[in-house]
Amino acid sequence: MKHLSRLLTITLIFLSSLAFAQPSDAQIKADINNPGVISIQLSKTGGSKVWHSSDLQYYWERGVIINRSAKIPEYPNATVEIGGIARYSIVGNTFTYKRFLVTWNEYKGIPTPSDEDVLNMVNANLESFVGNGRYNQIVSQISGLRIADEKKSEWHTPNSFSINLTCSYDRVISYTEVASFDALYRVRFYRDDIQSEWKPQFVSTAESETELSKKAYTAEEIRLMPSLGSMQAEQKAQAALANLPEVQIPKFEKDIDIFLFVHKMLLEGSADEFEAMMMQLLAPGYFVEGSNVMLTQNGADLINKNRRIAYEGKSTYAQQYCADPSIKHRQTNMIQLLNKSKQTYTRIAVGQFGGRFERGVRVDQEYKITDLSVTVLTRPVDLEYMNSFPEEELCPPTVQENTESVDEPQQNAASPIAQPIWQSFQSSGAGIKASFPTEAEETQTSSQGGTQYTLTAKSASGVYQISALPLPQKYNDQQKNQIIDGMAANFIKANQATKRMEKAWTHQGFPGKVYDMVRPQSGVVKYRIFASDEFLYQIILSTTQSTWNAEDEQQFFDSVELIK
Repeated sequence: MKHLSRLLTITLIFLSSLAFAQPSDAQIKADINNPGVISIQLSKTGGSKVWHSSDLQYYWERGVIINRSAKIPEYPNATVEIGGIARYSIVGNTFTYKRFLVTWNEYKGIPTPSDEDVLNMVNANLESFVGNGRYNQIVSQISGLRIADEKKSEWHTPNSFSINLTCSYDRVISYTEVASFDALYRVRFYRDDIQSEWKPQFVSTAESETELSKKAYTAEEIRLMPSLGSMQAEQKAQAALANLPEVQIPKFEKDIDIFLFVHKMLLEGSADEFEAMMMQLLAPGYFVEGSNVMLTQNGADLINKNRRIAYEGKSTYAQQYCADPSIKHRQTNMIQLLNKSKQTYTRIAVGQFGGRFERGVRVDQEYKITDLSVTVLTRPVDLEYMNSFPEEELCPPTVQENTESVDEPQQNAASPIAQPIWQSFQSSGAGIKASFPTEAEETQTSSQGGTQYTLTAKSASGVYQISALPLPQKYNDQQKNQIIDGMAANFIKANQATKRMEKAWTHQGFPGKVYDMVRPQSGVVKYRIFASDEFLYQIILSTTQSTWNAEDEQQFFDSVELIK
């Protein structure tokens, strides 16, 4: 018992000595004081002896809160409150200051963005605010979004602060239930430096979610409910569509109408106009269920792929397809259009959708695109091959329709009023002249072999035209006849014409041919073609059965003359 009593006495003396020797408040404040420190507050409970296994020794530690200048030039009155631990090494009865460990800090005196700015940043990224999971579970708009009353901003650094926000929403909580909630979120914002804008990305944590009520639905009703995610995506899709140019879509009576419309857009429209057209003409299956603006991945891929191929490559659809392309294959609701060199083709497939039933029969359906596969040549050798031909040889001109209405009374060609005033026009570049019943307009287009010249005049008796396509070299008569036959065959095919007569012909010693053709809907085409040593000439009269005049035809063709 004496030994035990003695041991307790020694222990008490040691502890008393230890307590007496620990750093005083004044000593601690002196040890951690630095320039800019405004105040130091020590923990009221005093320090304690703590074992640290990493260092294999005891330290004496005491909690401290330091308030000092934030040293921010833009905000000279700003301060930073730093929470930490003053740590001392223990050697016998001696305490030596080791360091100050920061556990937290908060900046004060830095102006927080306005409530409006904070809410705008959150509204711009609601997915980050509520989290990806809830973003697709919430089936209402977020209402009552505001800064929470119980906690204003907390600045972690001069470039980051947190703030609490509250809101309300309805959220799916099971396959058959939707609950209404009031929720509290803690949101932290970031910027690169004081002069920078706040980053659109932020970190949001759900602090609490209070259930207010609950309602039951069928599983199918739940499945069809638009989520906050899908509603936001719909709004973004609507905004993107509104930024595209306006494209008027006509009513298509037959599948060929939509085929020609799509081809014309690919040929003449811009990439954005093409996209606007596709958004209106794609079949419903390419859109998210219940939406006519939000594409599925397949729908987006179809538009983006064909847009890139048709408009954004080194060679475009407009450069590789004729205005009146040859057809590789045609069947109901599908067409394959050949490119200029007949080496590849574009496929367009359509179907009829929508409409209503009338006595058991679906009516008022609309043609929509079910598939589109635009193809252009990309290999240099294929492009070189295609470009080795003159443009007009690849794409023979299509005769223009006589636009005079056949329903209007036609004046007799023998009447003095009906007699045209014939005028002579010439193309010096093409070395040819002729008489036309009205003023002729000359156009010039560049082709690989040189400049192509065209003289065109429109009158009540038809469209009169002479075109001159430069030949790349001098050919003999046999070669010229081969070129003439090929060009004439392409012309007939491009114009869907039927020959009534074909015969050999020479013009000023150069070989050629004369054709008499008819076209659908009472069209009449008088066509002559010949080749000089420099040009391939086509002489065309496009008219109708009711407006054709034999005297005008003869006067026009007889007036054609090569000039030096």
